[in-house]
Amino acid sequence: MSRGGQEAAGGDLPAADSSSRQHDEHDAQSRQGEDSPPADVAPRQEYWLTGQCHCRTITFACVAPPTSINYCHCTQCRRAVGGPFAVLAWFSSQAVRGNLFSAPSRRSSSIATRGFCRDCGTPLYLRYDQSDEIGILVGVFDEPETLRPSHHYGIESRLPWVDCGAGLPGKETEEKPAPPAA
Repeated sequence: MSRGGQEAAGGDLPAADSSSRQHDEHDAQSRQGEDSPPADVAPRQEYWLTGQCHCRTITFACVAPPTSINYCHCTQCRRAVGGPFAVLAWFSSQAVRGNLFSAPSRRSSSIATRGFCRDCGTPLYLRYDQSDEIGILVGVFDEPETLRPSHHYGIESRLPWVDCGAGLPGKETEEKPAPPAA
């Protein structure tokens, strides 16, 4: 599906000073509108990444760096996002604030669920049943350019014309989907 158990190398994770927002008291008081953090996040954080669905019903902030960021080429991720691959940033669930976990989810396999916005349909996350981590789709972050993938997953399903992340390590999918019923 998407994680592949590979951790990002320390140098591949965004540095707190370049990809997160530094907040001091003045900055926190002056921020308004769509860049404002969800209400349940304290205004002072050393690490800060915010995101939202297309209609802004679901808003969230991640207050710790991701543990891993990857491309996923598996068939389930491709279908879930409607594109040639997914890009996921993995965080400890305890690092996520806001109403992301209130988004409806559906079982996408025997081992995982996927969350989406009920109002606009934006795909939001992938969560394995036995894991404390959540893979948030990079496209829903307000600053997705700060989240650089470090590896590929599901490479057996990679479309032959996809040339993103050339040279990064790859791993095959661990769970194989059942063949379609005839």
